[in-house]
Amino acid sequence: MSKENANHAVRSVIASAAVILFAFGTFFDLPAEQAVYHPNQPAALVFTVLGYYLFFGPFEFLTGALCRQLMHLAATRTKRILSLAICSYIGISTAVLGGMGLVSDSVLGLLFPEVEFTFLRCFLIGVIVFCPLVALGMLLNGDRADKATVYCLILLLGILTLSFFGQVLFTSVTNRPRYRITLLGLEELTFRPWYTPLRDAAQLSARYALKSDALRSFFSGHAMDAVLNLAIFPAFALVFPGLQTKERFLKLAALLLIPPIAFSRMVLGAHYLSDVSAGMLCGLLLVILYEAGAASVKARHRSEPCRD
Repeated sequence: MSKENANHAVRSVIASAAVILFAFGTFFDLPAEQAVYHPNQPAALVFTVLGYYLFFGPFEFLTGALCRQLMHLAATRTKRILSLAICSYIGISTAVLGGMGLVSDSVLGLLFPEVEFTFLRCFLIGVIVFCPLVALGMLLNGDRADKATVYCLILLLGILTLSFFGQVLFTSVTNRPRYRITLLGLEELTFRPWYTPLRDAAQLSARYALKSDALRSFFSGHAMDAVLNLAIFPAFALVFPGLQTKERFLKLAALLLIPPIAFSRMVLGAHYLSDVSAGMLCGLLLVILYEAGAASVKARHRSEPCRD
């Protein structure tokens, strides 16, 4: 089977499964969630943390690789300094966002509900956990650089940024309470279908002192990110030429991780079936967008090795 046929088959399987699950979840979200809910189940926690790390970790690593490539391709010292400054800012700001999300109420915050994670703590956690990956990406990229790779990396990082902020914005509008929040016995915060957004969400959050992501169930960012690994994992072949023959293996690894990462969110009561399947569909659309853009870039640009 050719590479293009294999990609088409994978997309078709994911799309078909996601559409079927979304239709089923629309009518049976609550019984499906009740059947699988298991608070703080160890395996689900592991895959939830892994899913989060596999989004922010590669983002930081590829940012470092991009920075090294831009510095090699830059014709002047000013451009090299500017490239370093921009990528450093992206790396640090992304690390802070990653730290805040990692300790959020729906990830590690599940294990430490009584701990108050201040901005300073989130900043330190993000910098310690994620920032070293920027330096590692710069180091392992070595002296390899070409314009096609730079454009592909910029495209991928742009799509990942769009996915993150788009999901945050969308979930803040739909305002669907997570299943574990509905179990608190609060009258206004009961189960509701994905197509009936909660009214007065801000007032209810303030009244019951809910954390910021308590009402952000629809759709699942973890499920979206798990599918996005189909674009993220093969991107490592852009940086490491030795992995170019392993692209199918990288995509297979990403494919196998989708179910445990996505459905761990249901087990922990963070998302319903419709949330997970909708996230998978969004992730698939972004993967298709990236692959189409990367193919166009590679068709237009020949590799231009940088000086050693």
